[in-house]
Amino acid sequence: MSLDTPDSRKELLLGYKMLGNHLENGSKMQDLILLRKGIFRAPSDELERLMLLIAETSRRLKTELKSLRELEPTLNDTPPSLKLLDKIEQISIKAGQSAMLFPQGTFDMRFVGLQYLATQMLSSTALSTSSLDPNKERRVW
Repeated sequence: MSLDTPDSRKELLLGYKMLGNHLENGSKMQDLILLRKGIFRAPSDELERLMLLIAETSRRLKTELKSLRELEPTLNDTPPSLKLLDKIEQISIKAGQSAMLFPQGTFDMRFVGLQYLATQMLSSTALSTSSLDPNKERRVW
């Protein structure tokens, strides 16, 4: 694994951009809690604890990811924009927000289902990105 070609570097930058975006969205979970409380539809205590844990973990991992990008070969340059990827992320965020604000059925169950899908996407992105990375420490992370 190396970053010999501009395309391999571009793919790796896009992968880390996606990971960063996933973690950024997860770190904003407390905003959803406040919004749900504001419309008098607060999540259960157990679910609120889970949401806060997700937010805290996402913030921690986002900080770790930022540090890991400093390792050689550094990956600090701005990732190229890929219209398809950007559009997929925009649609995904909008659909998730809509499902959280206007759920069909019980909010708690809806949240758990959507969180499962988000976790699968994060895991798939991390595994795919790590397979391209020549840095062992980032691959293991």
